[in-house]
Amino acid sequence: MGTASYVVSGLGNRVALDSAPHGAGREYSRTKARQSFTREQLREAMAGISTATRTR
Repeated sequence: MGTASYVVSGLGNRVALDSAPHGAGREYSRTKARQSFTREQLREAMAGISTATRTR
């Protein structure tokens, strides 16, 4: 623990039991992803995907 966490909401897919992904089966570990992609590449890949952050 100690890294940032994300709360996501599933899309209501009944086939997936209305679940949300949690990272199991990801292609890259967090460390490998950080070593493989720049922040700009991430921004480009995430273009059009909505995210929200809540802080205390």
